[in-house]
Amino acid sequence: MKKMLSLCAFCLMYTWAFAQIEFIPGYVLKADGTRTECQIEDKEWRNSPDLFNFKIGDKLFKQSASSDSIIGFGIEGGAHYVRYAGELDQSSDVLSSVSSDIEPELHQVTVYLKVLLQGDLSLLCYDRQGTVRYLYQRAGEMPVPLEWKMYYRDQQIYYNNRFRKQLSAVLNCDAIVPKDLYHIAYEEKALKNIFARYNTCVGAEVETYERIKKANPFYISVIASGNYNSFNIESGLDSQVSAGPEQSIGASIGINFEKFLPFNKNKWAIIFEPVFEYLKSDLSNDYPNNRVDYEVDYKGVSLNAGLRHYFYLRNQNALFVNAACDYNLALGSKIVCTAQDFELELGNVPRFSLGIGYHCNKRVNAELRYYTNRNLANGYTYWVADVKTLSFVLSYRIKE
Repeated sequence: MKKMLSLCAFCLMYTWAFAQIEFIPGYVLKADGTRTECQIEDKEWRNSPDLFNFKIGDKLFKQSASSDSIIGFGIEGGAHYVRYAGELDQSSDVLSSVSSDIEPELHQVTVYLKVLLQGDLSLLCYDRQGTVRYLYQRAGEMPVPLEWKMYYRDQQIYYNNRFRKQLSAVLNCDAIVPKDLYHIAYEEKALKNIFARYNTCVGAEVETYERIKKANPFYISVIASGNYNSFNIESGLDSQVSAGPEQSIGASIGINFEKFLPFNKNKWAIIFEPVFEYLKSDLSNDYPNNRVDYEVDYKGVSLNAGLRHYFYLRNQNALFVNAACDYNLALGSKIVCTAQDFELELGNVPRFSLGIGYHCNKRVNAELRYYTNRNLANGYTYWVADVKTLSFVLSYRIKE
């Protein structure tokens, strides 16, 4: 059992190291305007990146924003980025750290800016450690920061909203009147809306690069497992009635309900499994003046609920790990001591499980699952009927 657990731990570490690296179709844009299709390591950047990795064929490239050889990159169905080397306001947007100076705190940065909207006049975003700043860019020109700053004076919060004057100067179109900009907020939704109106007004094609949000799938699977059990029976009243450990094979069959959570690209799911479990085992032990024989007959429903995390592979298959809480409802189960003619009624027992597995062909799961110890005789003060379980679980999706 310990060797199997060590193997599971090794597999888990290998899984984590291998499957976290995900390259998906994308492109890089070189300084000479050449666009090259490639595979980009998707890190779902929360902060504006200053480097990224990509592959052309089997060759891996590490690209830093400090190099001007690549001026942009994008991910198929996801975000697009353009290189920026210049000054940007780095003042804090956190109330407790706001300064009293109305002027922006300019620092030189070299990063890739996220493209929120692309057109004749594009909207870009810089995001680092909670500091969010927006920029605009004319086609073929360098990005220009939209000036905004929060500052604190006389125990009040004020705002430098010079970006509104900047917008008045660049959004020259009949569809946009001055009052549209008087109170416009320095936030993504409002800025994207006004930039979209401008580009539509001048007849420019508008692209918004947002990852396509997929519905959170819900799956139903049938599951069956073979269970390797190790039994041990002890009594606190008489040391000469103990027996075990004894190994036996049991079986389970049930249904798996799996609901994916609405974040992190369908990598997290809630699982719930009602499973019927059956196991039978005989234990015995010889003492100098006594022999004990036990017959274990366990039938029950296991309610298993927990979380599962997928590590998607390049071949569309996946490795996964899960952790769950398992509550067992015994159904007329008992341990009979044939030599001394008495029996123990088995009760309801909670336990935990850890599993690691492989998902293939969008339907089949194969999993190795370890359960923590459970005392089937937990209703008795002086008896312990310990069982350790290692299961091999197969499941097949029947409904999507």
